[in-house]
This record gives sequence, C-alpha cells and structure tokens, in this order.
Amino acid sequence: EFGVRGAWVLAPTRQGAHNWEGTGQRSSFAALEALADFTRGGWGKFKEADPLRVLFAGHSMGGHGAALAAAKYPDLSLGLATAAGWIRKEYY
Repeated sequence: EFGVRGAWVLAPTRQGAHNWEGTGQRSSFAALEALADFTRGGWGKFKEADPLRVLFAGHSMGGHGAALAAAKYPDLSLGLATAAGWIRKEYY
C-alpha cells in the first residue's frame, strides 16, 4: 500500500509565466476540482477527495504556489509544508 490511507496526492503542473499566481493557481484548483469530481460517488476502494480539506505542499516554485494558495484560501487549508519556497520573486 502507498501513501496515507484516506488521502489523495495531487501534483498539478502550472500553466503560465514564472509563478503560481493567476493562471497557474487557477490551473491547480481546476485539477483539485477535477479530482473531486472523478472520485465523487466512490471509485473502487478509494475515498472521495474533499476539495475543502487540503494540505498544501511544494518545493521551490511549488513551495511558492503552496504558500500563496494556503494564504489565499485559509478556509480550505489543513496545513502548509514548503521547502525552499518564496513569496515574492524579487526576494528569491
């Protein structure tokens, strides 16, 4: 068995310029909603994905996206794990 029982891992890639703002963030949340839709009503033995309970995580540019998403949507966030992330590219 792999991962954490009852949890899903979603690793979207960003679309857009050099960050997870705007288009990149919309793309990641569209992927989250697609996962929730896919699992709604049961999918084999797997639990339905809950888009309202998210642990945001990422490394480097992904850490940037995770931090922005967790800050922008605190009501969805169960937590944040970022490694080598940055908030503004001017400070990177």
